[in-house]
Amino acid sequence: MAQASHPGTVSVRPVRLFNDAGMRPRAFGSVAIAIAILTLMDAGIKYWTATFGTPQIILMRYTAGFLVGALIVGGLLAMGRVPLPGRDSLARAAQRAAMVVSVAGLFFYSLSVIPLAEATAIAFTAPIYIALLGWLILKEPVAPQTWLAIVIGLAGVGIISSGAFVEGEAFSGALSGYIASALASVFYAATLVLTRLHAASDPVPVMIMLQSGFAGVIALGFVLLAAVGLAVDGRPLVMPQGSDIAFALAVGTLGTVGHLFMAWGFKHAPAGDLGPMEYTSLIWAAAYGYFLFSEVPGWRLVIGCAFIVVGTWIVMRGEQSRA
Repeated sequence: MAQASHPGTVSVRPVRLFNDAGMRPRAFGSVAIAIAILTLMDAGIKYWTATFGTPQIILMRYTAGFLVGALIVGGLLAMGRVPLPGRDSLARAAQRAAMVVSVAGLFFYSLSVIPLAEATAIAFTAPIYIALLGWLILKEPVAPQTWLAIVIGLAGVGIISSGAFVEGEAFSGALSGYIASALASVFYAATLVLTRLHAASDPVPVMIMLQSGFAGVIALGFVLLAAVGLAVDGRPLVMPQGSDIAFALAVGTLGTVGHLFMAWGFKHAPAGDLGPMEYTSLIWAAAYGYFLFSEVPGWRLVIGCAFIVVGTWIVMRGEQSRA
């Protein structure tokens, strides 16, 4: 999900003023590349769903991501660029991993039953849920225009999901996929709140490596349940082949590299300027869905995306104004 896939968007605190005009175009380019890579990773995961159950996909994706991240962090440790993770870093990573597994499980399941572009569009409601969580948990005031944005964004989700009812699929996997994608956005919003808090203490490569490792450990528990016939998604355990392992490494590499591109971009340009770049993932998702899975975007997706974009734009603009 742009969301399950894009946690790097708010994980870096600016370390200097953005006064180097020459860095801004490169920052935009870095984020654009990251979004294309991470959306391609989502497409790869959707391809996996035809063969493997959700826990297995989570295990393979985050185990591969941990291995790639460990190589990068190992090199940075050798150069003295990052400190060795301590107990507090491990505890913070375990907290994020629990949320990440929830996001990934829900989003990966949605990819198995609804088109890639629709799951991606619904994932864009995360900023709306961040505003709601801030109101419910942190008691932050919500401006009237933000309430309007919340209504508009949720209306967009309703428009996209309405096809399940109109086409007589209300009790099929399609509706459950829309619900899972919406819930993934809620958990993703909570994950972003944790990421913002933890980024002040941990370097981004270390954060990505550790949370991937812990996510793999959590997923392993669910895979073991599947091995004894207690699969949470009702799908049996499938032993991966050599090509599956290579594919897992490719997906893990895409995820890690994409997050690093994203983090670098947000380190060298203001988040308010780069935030709208996230919407390009809607274009990539539609393109990948069409060329890789023969998914043709319908009018409900187009109109629903418009509602969601307007709603999230209002929320982000309000946050930028307050900042």
